[in-house]
Amino acid sequence: MRRLLGANTALEVGKVVLNRNSFAFDECLCWCRSTGDMQEGADPRTVVEIHLHGGFGVAAALRTWLHKQGWTEECEGQAVSADLSQQTFLQATSPLAARIFAARLGGSWDRHLQKLRALAPAQRQGEKERLRAWNDWGKVLAGVPKLLLAGPPNAGKSTLFNAWLQERRVTANEAAGTTRDLVTAPLRLGQGAEAFVVTLTDSAGVWEQAKGIDQAAVAMTKAALASAWRVIWVFDAAEAPSAQILAAVADRPAHDPLVLNRCDRAATWPAEKVLPRPFLRAEPSSQASLLAALERQLLGQLGPAPPINQLVATSQAERDALEAL
Repeated sequence: MRRLLGANTALEVGKVVLNRNSFAFDECLCWCRSTGDMQEGADPRTVVEIHLHGGFGVAAALRTWLHKQGWTEECEGQAVSADLSQQTFLQATSPLAARIFAARLGGSWDRHLQKLRALAPAQRQGEKERLRAWNDWGKVLAGVPKLLLAGPPNAGKSTLFNAWLQERRVTANEAAGTTRDLVTAPLRLGQGAEAFVVTLTDSAGVWEQAKGIDQAAVAMTKAALASAWRVIWVFDAAEAPSAQILAAVADRPAHDPLVLNRCDRAATWPAEKVLPRPFLRAEPSSQASLLAALERQLLGQLGPAPPINQLVATSQAERDALEAL
């Protein structure tokens, strides 16, 4: 515990200590207490209870660190693996994710797959297809997917980022290379119990003339493209995209939305002929409408959210097991 909380931490029973800047946590409230004899003749067990400031990310970081130190988790006296359904439920990042993981408590997914193996082939195939229909939702709800804004410089990515968050988080400027890092913020898509959380990410524009630090920023954007759940490509109606940008669009799945920005300016290139698929048009007076249309497009690709008690494969291993039936 001192390795985690700091060498000078007082761990005497009855002490309550507030640690600051301990290990990877900014604040930690530590309470040491005795539970009495575990059994007759045994020494009293001391429980060290810690309360950390943060959410599911902090809990995941703590578990990862403890497992690397050789600790094991226990649930009702039984050692369990780090991916127990109860743990994933407690770490849910949205109301919808909590609902999905609640349906899996107690190993219900594994039991259901066992039942499927006993069915006749035709019946098993039908049930398999019904479960597969939720795979895209499983990929989204298992973590916090990255929604990346990408495109050429000065196309309006940072302006769109700020508008979606309803606050000025990044600087928008006409000069190329204004954004030189990946700027992220949590964003909720959907409404109420159907909502889930994504990480909205603003990125540096991709341009061939980038040098030095700008070139490094472009490389960072290209790397982010590979791990993004969806990429919203933003283009300027008055500036034709480069062959490099169009090649990057072609390398990504066709699910990625396309936005033609600054449509109030004189068009200098035929977007309908150059871009590979239909796109959304954006004008300064219709920013709210653009954001609503983008959200509808992203949610429409997923289809209706899983209903209550619906079993969903939330890991690649589970999807592979489903395919193997």
